[in-house]
Amino acid sequence: MFQEMNKRIELLGLIPVIKIRNAQQAVQVGKALLAGGINAAEVCFRVNADVENRDAALQNIADGIAALRKTYPDMLVGAGTVINSSLAQKAILAGAQFIVAPGFNPDTVDYCIKKNVPVYPGVSSASEIEQALSRNLTLVKFFPVEALGGVKTLETFQKAFPVLKFMPSGGINSENVGKYMQSDAVAAVGGSWMVRSSLIEAEKWDEIVTLSEEAEKAMLGFEFAHLGINYKNEKECKKGTQDFAVFGFKERETPISWFCGNNNTEAFELMKQNGRGKNGHIGILVYSIERAMEYLKPFGYSLVPETIQWCGEPEKSAMFFVYLTKDIAGFDIHLKRK
Repeated sequence: MFQEMNKRIELLGLIPVIKIRNAQQAVQVGKALLAGGINAAEVCFRVNADVENRDAALQNIADGIAALRKTYPDMLVGAGTVINSSLAQKAILAGAQFIVAPGFNPDTVDYCIKKNVPVYPGVSSASEIEQALSRNLTLVKFFPVEALGGVKTLETFQKAFPVLKFMPSGGINSENVGKYMQSDAVAAVGGSWMVRSSLIEAEKWDEIVTLSEEAEKAMLGFEFAHLGINYKNEKECKKGTQDFAVFGFKERETPISWFCGNNNTEAFELMKQNGRGKNGHIGILVYSIERAMEYLKPFGYSLVPETIQWCGEPEKSAMFFVYLTKDIAGFDIHLKRK
């Protein structure tokens, strides 16, 4: 159920959880997130205990959802901390494209299903997972993930429920997000470390932009793999390995190239016959090629279909390797899954 939205969330990979008080704040946060490369937001229905008019405060949050949808129509906007069906109704009327609940409230879940609005209830036990699966929900929230064992817990649950994927939150940050994005049990992560309430209240929009950029890059895991150098033939390529050996770089042969490097890092790939790219190629590692392409599309990058290699069955498994259409200074670029 809700496979189209599940796929969109998985491609985005990172869903910021934002706490706002009104529409003006929502629009400013949305602007900062987009400037930082993040095209999604989960607006949470959290109201401080000392607020006198709780109903008015909740409506202001709903107005924030509506403002985000109107101002940034291409942004994926959902509602979080939806603890009952009344809040779900308020969020849906405001235009929320998905609903996230901290726990599994059957009334909330069933209401959203009835309204055909994607819902992601929170789970932390096998019985709650079974309730979700009984409603054909295959993507669920898991909170608080770090306190409950992190990635290992998610992967343990997935072994018992292999059709299930998780959207964990709670304790995730730019330092540990990578280990989540490398797990097949994780579709996307949620978090507020790039949009802390203190930053929103202080209107530190530039800092939110910077933290969003850092979070997005950490989630994608871009990392230099090697520089590919084109040689005319195998003889010249072999001589190239000798040139690199002068600097202490050890060689490793493959059918099409020689890799040269040291300290477990093969920084150079010497192509036996002229490979792709006018001058050669640049290899870049990522956690997910699919997510990387979603991020790179606005920058004019697209993949070269005939170069795709798959982790398993073509079209049904994740991409393992692909070249991109744009080059850098005559060097073609390829992505490789970590």
